[in-house]
Amino acid sequence: MTMSQIFVAKGFGQRGPYSEKEVHELLLQGEFSWDDLAWREGMDEWKELRAVLPAELEAMSVEVPVKPAFHHVALWKFVFLSIVTFGFYQLYWFYRSWRFVKEEEQSRIFPFWRTVFTPIWFYPLAVRIFRKEGSPRSFFAGILAIAYFLVGAAWQLPNLLSFISLGNFLFVVPLVLSVDRFNRRNGVVGPAYRRFGWLHGMVTIAGMPFVAMLAIVLFKYYSAERLINGAELSETDEQFLRGNEILPSGESVILFYAADLLEPQWGGHFFTEKRVVSFHQETGELWMDEVLWKGIEAIDRIPSIAEIGGPAVTLFRSDGSDFTLYLAEDEEENEQFIEAMTEYWNGQRAEERDLP
Repeated sequence: MTMSQIFVAKGFGQRGPYSEKEVHELLLQGEFSWDDLAWREGMDEWKELRAVLPAELEAMSVEVPVKPAFHHVALWKFVFLSIVTFGFYQLYWFYRSWRFVKEEEQSRIFPFWRTVFTPIWFYPLAVRIFRKEGSPRSFFAGILAIAYFLVGAAWQLPNLLSFISLGNFLFVVPLVLSVDRFNRRNGVVGPAYRRFGWLHGMVTIAGMPFVAMLAIVLFKYYSAERLINGAELSETDEQFLRGNEILPSGESVILFYAADLLEPQWGGHFFTEKRVVSFHQETGELWMDEVLWKGIEAIDRIPSIAEIGGPAVTLFRSDGSDFTLYLAEDEEENEQFIEAMTEYWNGQRAEERDLP
């Protein structure tokens, strides 16, 4: 072992051996501090690095203020503001990070337009961030970029599924954490790291009611059932059906198929002891069609209709007319409704044949 070999105490262990040059470089990178304990051959005890290395090395290490890399914010702040702004804060984070890149590289890029087309420029920024940290994970950056693009494109999905796109900020989290690790390793913290000013407060006050409303809607949507037994139909919904003369007096709903999960009153299909009814509301008007069981000549199922994404059932009347029940994509509940309706119709026909 030579005098140039140095061990440094870090955490619950020691690191090394290092040469004086290596230790000095690690000091400049923020891996070690001059207060860390160190030892080299010939020493009786561990001492601070400033007492182990030559004094001139410490004199060469006068600290120069370091500017935080990229947009350095706390993870909780990034996630919280991304949620209450419905994803707009993450765009601000991209913009500030691209501004840093422009200044550091002295390039002629336009941070604004790179932010506007974030799905395209996600990968180049991710690669820069990972390289800055010292871990050029280009493959991982590619996976994050693809996932960010695909989840962001979910806004084109039908109904509430489009809200999945709001979760694409989660794929920015690894970049935020990488920026945080790099800056902390260099002993710097961004000026906006934990700062929560009046503007953030205003955004939170404005956004939280909408977030709460969305959470309630999603909960109601995914906890709702499309197929409702007549005995479980809410009093409000039954009053609506009777008040609008959709459900005749003296009859009761046996099975109700809700076209709208959030609000059954917007439309649906049901059958009673005497008839099959279909109704929906459109531009403030109520549309309804019905047929008595004894007036049904045949029931024909259409497997799938491209316009609605689900199957349909056509009821043919004895007078030659017909009307169609359009169903959603919920295969299991579709089958249950069609099977129950067909079985009830067959039962009614059997009773009619048995009459004298």
